Amino acid sequence: MGKNTSLLRLSLLASGLLLASIVHAKSTVYSLDIPAQALDKSLNALAAQTGSRILFATDAAEGRQAVALRAQLSVEQALERIVGNTGLVAQKTADGTYLIAAPDNNDALELGATSIQAGGLGINTEDTLSYTTGAVSIGKSERALKDTPQSISVLTAQRIKDQNIQTLDDVYNSLPGVITYGYMVGDNQPYARGFQIDNYQINGIPLPNGNSITSQNWADLVPYERVELLKGSAGLFQGAGSPGGAINLVRKRASSDFHISTTTSAGRWDNYRQQIDVQGPLNEDKSVRGRLVTSYGDRGYFYDNAKTERSSSYGVLEFDLSPQTLISAGFSYQNVNNRGVMDFGLPAYKTGANIDWKRSTNLSSPSDYNDVETTQVFLEAKHQLNDDWRMSLTTNYTKLNLDTIYSNTGGLIDPLTHGGGYNWAESRSENNYQYNTDAYLNGHFELFERRHEVILGGNVTHARRDSGRYDTQWYTETQNIPNIIDFIPPRYDRLDRYRTVKSTLDQQGVYGSLRMNVLDPLDVIVGARVSWWDYSQDQIAEPSGVSKLTGQKTNAKVVPFYGLVYELTQNWSAYGSYAEIFSPQTDYMTYAGNTLAPRSGETYELGLKGEFYEGSLNTSFAIYQTNFNGRAQIDKSYASPCNSPFTTLCYIAGGKVRSEGFEAEVNGRVMTGLQLSASYTYTRSRYLENPDDVSLEGRSFLTQMPAHAARVWANYTLPGEFAKWQVGAGTRIQSGTYMLGSGVKHEGSGYALYNARIAYDITQNVNLAMNMENIFDRVYYAQTGPVESQNYYGAPRNMTFTLRTNF
Repeated sequence: MGKNTSLLRLSLLASGLLLASIVHAKSTVYSLDIPAQALDKSLNALAAQTGSRILFATDAAEGRQAVALRAQLSVEQALERIVGNTGLVAQKTADGTYLIAAPDNNDALELGATSIQAGGLGINTEDTLSYTTGAVSIGKSERALKDTPQSISVLTAQRIKDQNIQTLDDVYNSLPGVITYGYMVGDNQPYARGFQIDNYQINGIPLPNGNSITSQNWADLVPYERVELLKGSAGLFQGAGSPGGAINLVRKRASSDFHISTTTSAGRWDNYRQQIDVQGPLNEDKSVRGRLVTSYGDRGYFYDNAKTERSSSYGVLEFDLSPQTLISAGFSYQNVNNRGVMDFGLPAYKTGANIDWKRSTNLSSPSDYNDVETTQVFLEAKHQLNDDWRMSLTTNYTKLNLDTIYSNTGGLIDPLTHGGGYNWAESRSENNYQYNTDAYLNGHFELFERRHEVILGGNVTHARRDSGRYDTQWYTETQNIPNIIDFIPPRYDRLDRYRTVKSTLDQQGVYGSLRMNVLDPLDVIVGARVSWWDYSQDQIAEPSGVSKLTGQKTNAKVVPFYGLVYELTQNWSAYGSYAEIFSPQTDYMTYAGNTLAPRSGETYELGLKGEFYEGSLNTSFAIYQTNFNGRAQIDKSYASPCNSPFTTLCYIAGGKVRSEGFEAEVNGRVMTGLQLSASYTYTRSRYLENPDDVSLEGRSFLTQMPAHAARVWANYTLPGEFAKWQVGAGTRIQSGTYMLGSGVKHEGSGYALYNARIAYDITQNVNLAMNMENIFDRVYYAQTGPVESQNYYGAPRNMTFTLRTNF
């Protein structure tokens, strides 16, 4: 060894070397629990918990702080995170010793050491401090983002915490290229690439929309550690749905080490929330583990006379029956009570100009309420057959009860007299039950001296909904409010039931996917799903008792998938894919009295993906085209042909629309201490065939979808002696939208919102953060509807303070 090497070693020893045991295995992953504390203490703890030899100079570590570390990591991965914000580097010598020192290229060369960069992130995003993930599970096989031939975005546990994301509605506002639109607050639906996202999964099990816990935007994120979004047609594993995409909610798991954490937050408009999370082993050998998370929130809104009370709980038990077999069982429960929450928004003038409403205006009745109770239990079994093959079985049972009274104040408002308004109320109740089971086999095999992968599986869904609709009550018989500006909505009581709807859905499917490595850099993926879909609906008119039974069956519907991934370099890959999906149209009847045939969606996509810093930074760029064929159109051959107590119109499957666009996304660590999530989307939608109104052909079919949208959020941990501080900032930018209604075009302006965050580690176990939204207090409409109603202001500037403890 050279002179510089000897001097470095002597300098380290003279400064007071701290070392631990010399046993170290390069490939070993450890369960680490290291709090945020002084750097020298963190390095000592890492050495003790891993049995590694770590040498560093006390004067180099003096005054430097390290972040908390609670995760399953190798020594290399742990060192990168501990020293990553300190300005020091970690290097490994030939004998397995780790040296921590200031950067010195000459010494590093003479030592023959290799710099330690970020190790590969795992699929679980909790405690990784990262805005990206090492793998996704939405396609059954755990695979890196760079190796998937479709556009996938991940909202990690760290982003959920940093941006104070609490509900599904918050999730939609944080995912790239996703907007929401709905008639009522809490009933907003997400859209991407010009189509509704009505495909949901929990741990990869498809849940038909409207019968599951995802049917309400009030759903809390307490049970989930991350959210995965696949854009485009997702029929291979999902079954029926829209080509907008699929959202996979991934549940939290139990740790093999004991942890207890609390989160307490308080914000503007009396927004309070408390959460407690306890997890750890339940026996001596840690083969049984448990986790319980519970939260309670009580909040008001920036508009008058509205509040929401929400309680949520989640529990899971994990059993290692053997080194190869894991059983998980658990539950989630949520109870949401909304009072006076705005329904149907605000009207505009009939000319298309906006009324100068105060942002605090709420035109809902004080008697409006929306109560939702959701319970889910689940069981999962995973078994590793050998090094190459594994199998999984998951089953869910979900029950959702809904009771609500909602009112609508709107109309074609005269700009001079403010007359022309109306007000009415309806009530509704629902009981939903759903069973879901999914099982699959995933493995690798050798053929022609190459390694390939196969997935074979199937899933079953049975869902039942019993709902009651009640008479509409109008404020006045003339349906004309003289001056809507001065109008005070009245209270309403539950009305007489006028319709009972009972529906049943049964869906079964088998699927398979084969990933072939045909050349060293080229993988070709082929897959298909065969679906059986059976829906029946019985509508009973009250009080006559007249019944209308409708239904639709789809037998052995084949949905193909084709994809390829070409590895251009170690960091870049190019991909292409073709995917399909079908969507039943059970609400539309043909002249013959049958439900309309399903729509079919097809998505073509080409893209480029990058992975850097051993997976801690991911980028993606994509262009796509989606066609949706067979959309319902009024059958104009007949004046009023449908002999039904519920409708007089019949339909044909004659419409076709297309959406195309470009997407770019960057997520992860762009430099030491800086996590970034940035995206841009361009979306263009248009009618191709529209017999209802041929004048619309060539024009946009989803005018509430902005053509341009960008979302950026970054969080930075300050270096060195300021490592206890974090600062974050972000923006949401989108172009204008419009809606047509009553022959009037109502335009909504584009907007840019700016948000920020600052956080401080009070102690190694206690953190205080402040999040500010809409910093410059921009007045804007978060949703632009037609002139009659459905226009919603965005929230004014607000702050939330959050105190977190972790032990």
